Amino acid sequence: MRYNTKTLKVTRNLDEKGEKTKDFKIETEYPQFDSISEASQSAGGDDKLLAYINSAIAADSAIAPRLLGKAKGNLDKSDEDFVALVQTTRKNFSLANVERGMSQKDKVSFADQVLAISADTTIDETERARRLMELAQKARAV
Repeated sequence: MRYNTKTLKVTRNLDEKGEKTKDFKIETEYPQFDSISEASQSAGGDDKLLAYINSAIAADSAIAPRLLGKAKGNLDKSDEDFVALVQTTRKNFSLANVERGMSQKDKVSFADQVLAISADTTIDETERARRLMELAQKARAV
């Protein structure tokens, strides 16, 4: 196991109501596992590691669908089409496609670009697939 360092922004309440606060930027370390075995040992066994992964997936799989609500490409969709898009996006979540390091603004922009390519009726399916793959490769580079 190794440790990575990252600055963590923390707001501390200075009174019981939370009306007075103080912001901190604190250098912190967090563990990074070098193997599934290390992660399983840290979790307390394979079953607990799997439960943790499934919990993380439940949370992470909701991020992209929520961003669709802010994407400009969805303004002309009916409520039914929008609901179906959100449901499909979450159902098709894959760890392999998780975008790491993108800001929320970048994710919204990415979603807009995916929707624009998907909705473009002037291109054939081969070109659409090529453009989507190119966009995905750029996103992975972030």
